Amino acid sequence: MHRTYHALDTKEVGVIRGRDAIYMDEYIYSSHSRKLTLKGEFNYSLFNGQEPEEGEELIPFVWTFHNVLHVESTELDFYNQERLIEASFGLIQPSARLEAMRQESNAKLSEEHRHFVIATYDEIIEVIASMDYTLLIP
Repeated sequence: MHRTYHALDTKEVGVIRGRDAIYMDEYIYSSHSRKLTLKGEFNYSLFNGQEPEEGEELIPFVWTFHNVLHVESTELDFYNQERLIEASFGLIQPSARLEAMRQESNAKLSEEHRHFVIATYDEIIEVIASMDYTLLIP
C-alpha cells in the first residue's frame, strides 16, 4: 500500500511546517484514559511569516490526542519515511497499519480514528487516535 501524507490545517495555528516548527519537551501516554499529551513550544516565526515581537518567538502548547490505539516515537535520524513528510502535522492516508487494525474488527476502533504524524525537531510521533484532538495555547 502506497503511503500518502496529507498536511492538516489546525484551527489554532494553521498548517504547521518546518523541522524547527515544533519543539517537544515531553509526551505522556495514559493507558487508563487512552490519551497522549504532548507539551512543548511552537516556533511562532514559522507560522505567520512575520518577525515575532520580543519574547514571542516560542509559543507554549499542550496537545492531547484521545482514544489512542497506537503510539510510536522514532528519533528523526532513524525515521525512514521522512521524505514523505510535507508538514509537521498531518495524516497518513491510506494507512496500512490502520487498515490492518480494521481487519481485526475490534470494537475499540471507530470510523473517527486516523493515523496522525507529528514531526518535531527531534522526534517523529505516529498516533492512531480519534479525530477530536485538543490543541491548547495557554
